[in-house]
Amino acid sequence: MLRSILFAANTDLGKTLLGTGLARAAAAAAAARDRPRRVLYLKPVQTGYPADSDTAFVQRYTGTGQAVDAVTLIAYRDPLGPHLAAQEENRVYSDAHVLSACESAMGPQYGTVIVETAGGVLSPAVSGTLQADLYRPWRLPVVLVGDGRLGGIATTLAAYEALLLRGYDVDTVLLLEDTRLRNEEAIRRHVNSSTPVVAVPRPPDRSAAGTSEQDTAQLARWYASERVSGLFADAFATIQGKHAQRARELDDMAVRARETIWWPFTQHGAVGVAAGKGVTAIDSAYGDTLTTAASAQLVDAAGSWWTNGMGHGNPAMAKAAAYAAGRYGHVMFPQNIHAPAMELADRALARTDLLFLFIFIVRFIYFTLDRAGIELGFESLLQRRWLDGDRDCAQDGLSEAGPAAGP
Repeated sequence: MLRSILFAANTDLGKTLLGTGLARAAAAAAAARDRPRRVLYLKPVQTGYPADSDTAFVQRYTGTGQAVDAVTLIAYRDPLGPHLAAQEENRVYSDAHVLSACESAMGPQYGTVIVETAGGVLSPAVSGTLQADLYRPWRLPVVLVGDGRLGGIATTLAAYEALLLRGYDVDTVLLLEDTRLRNEEAIRRHVNSSTPVVAVPRPPDRSAAGTSEQDTAQLARWYASERVSGLFADAFATIQGKHAQRARELDDMAVRARETIWWPFTQHGAVGVAAGKGVTAIDSAYGDTLTTAASAQLVDAAGSWWTNGMGHGNPAMAKAAAYAAGRYGHVMFPQNIHAPAMELADRALARTDLLFLFIFIVRFIYFTLDRAGIELGFESLLQRRWLDGDRDCAQDGLSEAGPAAGP
């Protein structure tokens, strides 16, 4: 199953309009197969419903003749942010509930699933969790809808970097074209060279169409036009190609690793004689879970103390690490000092719960020959603080300990 998630740099950028074009291209690609499977266009949360229904729009322009199902899971009446609409209607759902409902909808009859989020990348979801964090356990490949308007370069790149910071892969960037501003040119220079940035011609002005029936017919002709349909077909082919490439690389990784990698703390003879035997290819990690090449979910019971304390992919840890890397890089430590190292030393010497590590020590020592002992102690402390409800410890740990390590 090919699954993608549709994020946008902001609201009102044509996310559903462009997503519908991808759904049409996916349905056309499926129809060309010997055994076509249906396409699911999934809207986990919709506000302003039913007056504003993204899935009704998708169904209208994919038509009954195409194998596309458009499904809304949670709907609110008022056109507000999901977190506000949920509070006003007293229907607040947990992140786990939203993800579980989505997974239940992604049945085996579907060959392609497109999940459309609400608002922008960092818009709050129903629970108040930022959307990029809500959907991170899946780590689905992203189609990012950029902003072709004045100021849209900054918002698009900010959204792009927020996704990268959380470990997402952005397969392609789509935006509505502005022939004067040409935002796609600037955006293209600042994203990964393997990420296409595609400007789609704007649809005709709805006010010029006349009646709603004329407007529907006019937009249907826009979707069917050779240039527009060709751009969506190419974009979907890119998504398919990247999906296949990821699958191939993960499948080959176990074999290649067995032939080329030496692992510390490993009895290599026990890894297996057959190439790849005993090697688990990891696609991603989040919380206590590892996702393998076969999309299996494994509990990381052997993870490091960092992992067991905070979980993989912790957003606060990722942001703190990015800040430290951006500010300091890797500073050679002997005879140098910087704020995180100084603050860590001051705090450590002031904490009575660290005395089991530093009995009779009046100066804090950074060293590299036996870092494991100090690392174990600090990771244990951070884990205890986290379990005690101190959510600031994630940032404290990384901003203090991250850049302070020696060479």
